Formats: sequence, C-alpha cells, structure tokens
Amino acid sequence: MVTIPYLCTRSGRFYFRRRIPQFSTYNMPVMFSLGTTDHSAATRLCVQLTSRCVAFFKAELARCVASVHRMRMVKGMAAAVNKFMIGIIA
Repeated sequence: MVTIPYLCTRSGRFYFRRRIPQFSTYNMPVMFSLGTTDHSAATRLCVQLTSRCVAFFKAELARCVASVHRMRMVKGMAAAVNKFMIGIIA
C-alpha cells in the first residue's frame, strides 16, 4: 500500500496532519479530521489539501519576502533623504 504524506488515522477516522514550514520545531502541527472512515475518500481529500497548502505557503512566503524588500527600500530612501537634508543644512 502506498503511504500518503500528511494522512494519518486515529480510531478508524482519517486526519490531515501537517507541520507549518519554519515553525515545525516550535508549534504543534495543523491537524483536523477529514470527516471520513473511507481510505479512498481520505486519500483524495488529503491530496487536495496538500496541494492547496503548498500553494498557500508559497504565496505567503512570496508576500513576506516582498514586504521585507519594501521595508528595505523605504529604509534606504529614508537614509538618502536624511543624508540630503544634512547636506542642505550644513
């Protein structure tokens, strides 16, 4: 039988269980019931959830990187304005 990543069972019920990237050693994994005892239905749901999680994590990482990039640009612009203002005053 093929093992499906992030699919686990407890008391005959199937659950989706996934650690959040970068927080896996600090936080508990995300885990919730798939609402089924059928292995094929649970596999299908787990594959769909996995692909959505991957897309979400990639989008969130891109958003965070863009935010950091914008903050660095603003800091650089503020430093340039300060240097310009000091040049005018001096």
